[in-house]
Formats: sequence, C-alpha cells, structure tokens
Amino acid sequence: MKKALLLILSVCILFVTCSVGTSGFIAEAENDKSPEEQLMEEVDKTISDLELGEFEDYINNLEIFYNRGGIKAFIRDLSEGKIEMSPQNILRLLFDTLTSGITKIIPSLIGIILIAVLFSLVFGLTQNFIKKQTVEIVYFVCYTAIITTVVAIVIGTVKEIKNTITALSTIINGIYPPLITLVTALGGGTSQGLFSPGLAVVGAVTSNVVTKVVLPLFIASIVFCIVGNLSNNVKLDKLQSATRYIAGGIMTITFGGLIAYLSISGLIGGMSDTASVKATKYLVSSYVPLIGGYLSQGFDLVRVGMVIVKNALGVTGIIIVFIVILAPAIKLLALTIGLKLTAGLIEPITDKRMSGFINGVAESTRQLLGAVLGVGFVFIITISILLFTLNTI
Repeated sequence: MKKALLLILSVCILFVTCSVGTSGFIAEAENDKSPEEQLMEEVDKTISDLELGEFEDYINNLEIFYNRGGIKAFIRDLSEGKIEMSPQNILRLLFDTLTSGITKIIPSLIGIILIAVLFSLVFGLTQNFIKKQTVEIVYFVCYTAIITTVVAIVIGTVKEIKNTITALSTIINGIYPPLITLVTALGGGTSQGLFSPGLAVVGAVTSNVVTKVVLPLFIASIVFCIVGNLSNNVKLDKLQSATRYIAGGIMTITFGGLIAYLSISGLIGGMSDTASVKATKYLVSSYVPLIGGYLSQGFDLVRVGMVIVKNALGVTGIIIVFIVILAPAIKLLALTIGLKLTAGLIEPITDKRMSGFINGVAESTRQLLGAVLGVGFVFIITISILLFTLNTI
C-alpha cells in the first residue's frame, strides 16, 4: 500500500515537473545568488507576511522601534545581527531608570522625615507641660500628614502597575498569534494543539490575578497598616501579614502552574513535532525520484528562514516585556528601599507607630514588586519556550 502511494506521488510530481518544463530548473541553476542571499530573501518575505495587527501600531510608538522604522524593521535588523545590546548600554538604561525613580520619591521621603522630626521636637519640648491626650492629638496630626504623603505615592504606584499590566497583556496577546503561526508553519501541529489552550489564558489569568487579587490585597494591607498604627490599643500586624501571605500564595500557585503547564507542553510538543518533521524530510528526499533532494533543500531553506524570523520575533518580544516592566519594577524597588531607610531613620527620634507604619507599607510594596516581576517572568518564560520550539530540526 505504501509503495503504491509513493508511486502515485512520484507520477504526480513528474507530471507537474514536465508541464512546467525544464526552464525553471535551468533558471534556478543559472541563479548566481549565494545561499546567504537566498536565505535573507526568504527571511524578508516571512517578515513582510507577519500579521501583527494593532500590536504593531502600539509597539512602533516605543522609541527603540520608532528610531529603526518600526517593529518589522527591528526584527529584520535583529535577524541580520545588526542590533547591538552591549552591557554598557543596558547598564546605562538601568542607571537612568533607577535615577529617575529615586528622584521622584526623594521629596516625599524627605517630607516624611521632616514631619517625624517636627513631632519629635514638639514632643520633647512640651512633654512635661501638656497632657497625654494633647500629645495624641499632635501625633494624630503628624501621622495624618505622613499618611497623606504615603497614600499619594501608593495611588500613583497602583495606577502605574495597572497601566503596566494592561500594556503587557496587549503585548502578549499581540505576539503570541504570529509566534504560534510560525511554529505551526514549521510543522509544529502538536505544539500548536498543546500551546493554544494555555496561551489563550496566560494573558487574561496573569492580568486578572494582579489587578483583581494582588492590588486589592495590597490596598487592604495599606489600610490595615494605617488603622493598626493609629493607636497603641489597635493591633493589626497579623492581619497585614495574612493579606501579604495570601497574595504571595495565589501568585506562586498561579504563575508556577502556568509555567509548569507550558514547559511540559513545549517539551512534549517539541519532541513529537521534531520527529515528525525529520521523518517528512527523510521521506521526501529518499522516496521522491529525481527531485527529492531538490525539494528537501527547498524545504530546508524555507524552514531555516522561518526559524530565524521566529527567534527574532521571540527575542523582540522579550526585549519589549523587559522594557515595559523595567521602569515600574525599578521604581518599586527604589520605593521599597527608600521606605525601609526612612523607617529606620525616624525610628530613634519619633513614635514607634510612625516607623511601624512606614515599614509596613514597605513590606506591601515589596509584595507588589514581586507581582510585577512574576508577571514579567511568566511572559518571558512563555516566549522563550516558543522561541526554542522546533529550533533543532
């Protein structure tokens, strides 16, 4: 039965070859283009055929892509090795972002320290002349001023995190379809079938976990921190810790489960598809008379071009995710460290409730930093799995 099918396939191919004539083969033989030039033509064609949709318009507004003529031009330059990402440039970018983040929060932190110093001076000068109730009123006024400053920082932080998560969801929902299309075109039918269910929910699940679970718990922990430090009679430390623990547990289970599923899917699908494609190439080159080797070489040229484009698109996606999460992550890191230092500086000179409040907020912002880094890590790992799928055929 197999021999009969192979015979019919051979006859059909020979018929098509004869109908076209030998002129196509002669023209191909006379083509003086080098293999590298033919490969880059295939790469350019694949890049031009990429359907990036609204994602392309969104990304082209970023400076790094706008200066290079858009994301497709960037992918083309990356596939040709024209993009230089030196350690010096990366360190400069990190330094500039860190400096920008610190500059924005320093005035607020200095204001908190000055309020604490003012309370300490008032308390030290008047503690022997005023009643305890009056001291509590002075504390409440200073504490309210600190709360107002911190809440302003928190509101700005929550807005920025929401914008970051929205941007990441847009990026991921835009880059997954063309990556899956390229994987499928390379022969990754099994990988496509295994990846599609997971990829369909990665963006939605991660964004919902952060915006609808982590951020509300973060706000709740701030409220508990504020109320718990209003009076010495109110103790909410354990409740604050519980909210942070719940948020951390939900993120660990969700992000870990997604990464585990996609990793296993990539391993199983990659092994199956690699074997299938290799078998197809062997059958074409071995059992198709006369032009089997020619067809196999053409198959290799197209496949290599698609692999190059897939990898360049995947690396571009990783770069974009890194750029988007860099600013809020560094700002959160700077804010956490700044609040910790502020709490340590004011602890010896003011009421312990003030330093306790600042330290509690710092613990909550650290949890938020973990959420942002967790989302970025999930997206980068997912893109990396797609990037390495069907690379070794």
